[in-house]
Amino acid sequence: MVAIYITSPNGPEGKTTLCIGLARKWQQAGKKVGYIKPVVIAATEQATHGDEDADFARRVLGLAEPAESLCPLSLTAQGVAALPKQPVPEQKLVKACSDMAAGKDVVVLDGLTGQGDASATIARWLGAKTIIVAHHRAN
Repeated sequence: MVAIYITSPNGPEGKTTLCIGLARKWQQAGKKVGYIKPVVIAATEQATHGDEDADFARRVLGLAEPAESLCPLSLTAQGVAALPKQPVPEQKLVKACSDMAAGKDVVVLDGLTGQGDASATIARWLGAKTIIVAHHRAN
């Protein structure tokens, strides 16, 4: 199984579009594909799991997994900043990715925006290859 973590230094750059496009291409090539948005940034600690992008990806890709399994971790901005120093999120994300990867050829991870250290940590925890989506602006 191959894990691909797609991130961007600034938002919105088209991460979710790229995730879905790659996943559809691999599906059309006969590959079994999974999708996860490992971390959703929430306004409060009490916010529930879930995300519009993940729900859209689930529908477009025809995934059988329940929506809540696509967004395993919901953190505040402060929680994301502290992510590299916390073992509990690592365990939760590794399990979620492992569960999603069962029987799959590729898992596409819709990563964080503007969170370089946290993104690098998540990709390392999950053993994922990383793609950085950046918009080119000509002067």
